[in-house]
Amino acid sequence: MLTFKIDGRWEPEDFIALLSGVESLYYKATISGRYYPFYEEALAFGQTLNGLSYEDRLAAGNAYLLQAARFTVSADRRLYVTRIQYASPGGVDVAGLGAVAEALYKSLQLLLTFIQERRLRQEGDKQAKIETEIKGESLRAIQIENAEKLLRLRREFPDDIVGFLLPLAVEDQRKLTSLMLEGKLVGVEYTKTEDSTS
Repeated sequence: MLTFKIDGRWEPEDFIALLSGVESLYYKATISGRYYPFYEEALAFGQTLNGLSYEDRLAAGNAYLLQAARFTVSADRRLYVTRIQYASPGGVDVAGLGAVAEALYKSLQLLLTFIQERRLRQEGDKQAKIETEIKGESLRAIQIENAEKLLRLRREFPDDIVGFLLPLAVEDQRKLTSLMLEGKLVGVEYTKTEDSTS
């Protein structure tokens, strides 16, 4: 089970960003290569969106994949919200496959640690704009590395599918990173449960 520690004042769109970002990452790491035709279809859909901006294509591709995953994944492999406690601080618990939940925990913990250390550095010294840009690039590098690790849980994906999924998984993390930077998503915990399967 994953527990997301939340703080501050949350609007509905914040919960949507948290839950859709986590759900989207979870299904990218859960669905295996046996769903190759499903990803081929999603890839073809993404290629029909050439008139849209890059960000709009990412959003449309992610929405398409998430909706398809919701219809495709069997009940025993799905992600479930088990508890939402809205307080300051509060928490959101989700349960799913143990190996995927643990991989998500490690990825998100890496992002949180980076952001918290960055805040401490910013409080301690005020550097030039270049340092901020370097840190922004470092954050993006962590998001890319996390996406690659999550996608490696299903190694049988061909390169073109991985190339399609990688920026989508980075975009999922961007939603979660925004909540972290705003001080709304302040922690994540992983608890192995009896229901967690590998």
